[in-house]
Amino acid sequence: MEHVQMNIPSKGKFATELARVLRQDGMVVFHKIFSDFGDDPHFPVPWADGPSGNFFVSKENFQNALKEAGLEVIQLEGRDRAFFAMV
Repeated sequence: MEHVQMNIPSKGKFATELARVLRQDGMVVFHKIFSDFGDDPHFPVPWADGPSGNFFVSKENFQNALKEAGLEVIQLEGRDRAFFAMV
């Protein structure tokens, strides 16, 4: 899954739906951009024309949503603004 979560306002619902559709021992690989760097993007960006369509959260908040949905983060690696995760 590449660059999806920043388009979805409710990270909890997003994570719950992932947990619902994954098979037992299934895996999702993410390539995401998070808000951990403190500066807002300069709009427009590929996923939003302006702030009203931008649903960034911190890496920690997104991980918490995944964990609350019963998903386990197997690996998390950060590079610049992007983080790669296996869930």
